[in-house]
Amino acid sequence: MPRCAHPWYRESRDMWSFWEGKKLRSTGVRGKENEAAAISAWLTMTSHPVAPPPTPPPTPPPTALPPPPGADLTVRAMCEHYLAAADRRVTRGKLSAESVANYRLALNPFVAKFGERTAGDLATESGAEDVEDWIGGTTWSQSTRHTYLGVVLSAFRHAKLRTHIQRPPKTSRGEGAVVPDERFASLLAWLRAPRRGHGPGDLADLLEALRLTGARPQELAPLGADAVNWSAGTITLSEHKTKKKTGRDRVVYLSPAALAVFERQRRRHPTGPLFPTYTGRVYTRRAIVKRMLAASKALKYRAFAYACRHTFATAALTAGEPDAIVAELLGHTDTKMIHAHYAHVSQNAKRLREAAERASGKRAG
Repeated sequence: MPRCAHPWYRESRDMWSFWEGKKLRSTGVRGKENEAAAISAWLTMTSHPVAPPPTPPPTPPPTALPPPPGADLTVRAMCEHYLAAADRRVTRGKLSAESVANYRLALNPFVAKFGERTAGDLATESGAEDVEDWIGGTTWSQSTRHTYLGVVLSAFRHAKLRTHIQRPPKTSRGEGAVVPDERFASLLAWLRAPRRGHGPGDLADLLEALRLTGARPQELAPLGADAVNWSAGTITLSEHKTKKKTGRDRVVYLSPAALAVFERQRRRHPTGPLFPTYTGRVYTRRAIVKRMLAASKALKYRAFAYACRHTFATAALTAGEPDAIVAELLGHTDTKMIHAHYAHVSQNAKRLREAAERASGKRAG
């Protein structure tokens, strides 16, 4: 019978023993339940001591973290890197060229002010105060400040820099952006007046179409006559702002008044854009903004193309149209934007309808 190469319990002696060569030796450990102690004793007696746990290597002294990759870049270089990355996304079909143009428009004044300072400097608390003081001193609206700083912060994130810059809250334009009829008429008259020896272009007509459809300016500006379903009175847009969210085409519905505007433009411009500039080109976002800023200065009140969309939404809600229907007409994915920007309108319309019902009920009684 082969001999055990490890301790074994001898019941007759109540002892753990082991063979060392041909000699039987005792570990000195009693009790069948003490196998672990017997093995430890065996290892010690046979010159196989239990190895102590390894000593962990000493912790190296802390070293200073290297600066983020963009900390030493100038603000101008940081923004150029960000825009170059955005251009590459356009090439891959992940971003529209119009979006990059908007990013550039937002970054230009920021670079003009802080272009030669380092990005790491502006990312500090004192640098953030400088940026916030600058944005607060501009004549832009609160929403524009919010939007422009959003692009600035994206450039910092692309450079892997954390910043203390705080964006101002984005205020609702819904209530304050409604354009009264008389003011809108004066705006159209100013836009239709010839300027510097050339025609005015069809921006006034584009604004009419926006006010009657609630569409976004860049949804209608590039359209030609072939984009309109004249029999159905609709415009189907395969590329639009919310396409990634909805996954479906956007449909702009033309009322009889809106359809009349489009038919008038078709007679004037059977080919090319329906609402061209005086040179026959498509109105870009920048061209529209530039023209509206000039109008604002001349007319002594703030004019912007998106006000037509807000006016349309306000009129629809005031007339008692359901929130979901108005959201669909505006091309929103849900009613969240309606509730955020036009809550005051929908609530007021509800109170007016209830008052009318009570009044009519009293008269009927």
